[in-house]
Amino acid sequence: MISDEAIHSIQKRKLRRLIGEVDFLISMRRPSTLSEAHEISEMRLEKIKFQLELNSLMLQDADGTDERKELEEERNKLQESFAAELRNGVEIIDTLVDNLRDIGMYDKAEELEILRDVRESELGEVNAP
Repeated sequence: MISDEAIHSIQKRKLRRLIGEVDFLISMRRPSTLSEAHEISEMRLEKIKFQLELNSLMLQDADGTDERKELEEERNKLQESFAAELRNGVEIIDTLVDNLRDIGMYDKAEELEILRDVRESELGEVNAP
């Protein structure tokens, strides 16, 4: 049977790889439309989620109080980044919804409004004490 330590090691390796790949994909994109800016914002959110998951695993494995304190500070910064990206994403979605309604694409606008509501809910959870 595989130990928890071995599983954590594999998970951390996979998360680091995913973070690197998403970071590479983000660096290759230069948004020229709101739609592309929205896609990049979603990719950034996924990257931060992966980073938070990696941070959680590292916190579980942390030995000393100094290491734990450093990881908790990093987690706070990641959560702040996540909240900022959520706010940015909501602003992009709001603009997209307005533009889609202006050109008569009401169905697509409604889909994005649902996503905006989800993002606002996530933002409320992140900002909750």
